[in-house]
Amino acid sequence: MDAVLMWFICVCTLLFAVFSFRWFYVDADGDLTLLWAERYGRSPAQGPLKDDDVLLVPFDITDFSKHSECFEKVVGHFKKLDILVNNAGRSQRARFDEITTEVDYQLFGTNVFSHVSLTRVVLPHFLSNGGGHVMVNSSIAGKYGLPNSASYTGSKHAIQGYFECLRTEFEAKGVNVTVACPGPVFSNVIERCFTGTPGEVFGEKQKETDKRMSTSRCAQLMAVALANNLDEVWISLQPSLSICYLSQYMPTVFRRVIIPRFLTPQKFAKLREGRN
Repeated sequence: MDAVLMWFICVCTLLFAVFSFRWFYVDADGDLTLLWAERYGRSPAQGPLKDDDVLLVPFDITDFSKHSECFEKVVGHFKKLDILVNNAGRSQRARFDEITTEVDYQLFGTNVFSHVSLTRVVLPHFLSNGGGHVMVNSSIAGKYGLPNSASYTGSKHAIQGYFECLRTEFEAKGVNVTVACPGPVFSNVIERCFTGTPGEVFGEKQKETDKRMSTSRCAQLMAVALANNLDEVWISLQPSLSICYLSQYMPTVFRRVIIPRFLTPQKFAKLREGRN
């Protein structure tokens, strides 16, 4: 009887492992904590909006002198700000040795310093009102070195560092931080992304057949992360999601075995554009 029970447990464990692997590798589009929160945690609030619930304040995110002025307009309208979502950014397609320092500065200005500046403007308001929540849109490129995007990848690693420090210094004072790391998502980003030359844009359009997450699904998972106060979330279809896990939990094997054999720069490029 003991032998039968042991075989039964082994078979059930094997089936669980097989179905879990299939679900994760085929169906999962976010890290396990995020997907658990979506199913069992708090749901983002939904409901009809009135005209007064929406305020558009157009401005150049890289013009740091305008940040305080624009923030005052928001507070003047809503009286209080609870959540700041830093979502501005531009991508890049260029080899490391082809990138000028001017492009590095421009890309960091948009992807890093604009978020840092705006957050510093908002932070005193959060502290004086008992807390608040900051979300910043990083990328899975912030988790490992993405070929042909050195400035972009560097900017996303910088975002991780800046906002990890923000969390460490101010979480005890009620300021929560969520870092979102999306993978390939449908948008117009590659049409306007940097190359290695100042003033030049990549100009390529995404294709409907590309394997990318829909914009609405990405936004939904970001909202779930905010509602459940998650520290860092990975939002991506496979296989990019598994690459994040390998990079995070098996860094040496990932860099010395997986990348040389299975993730050449050419294969990385196909994955990035959703054409694997």
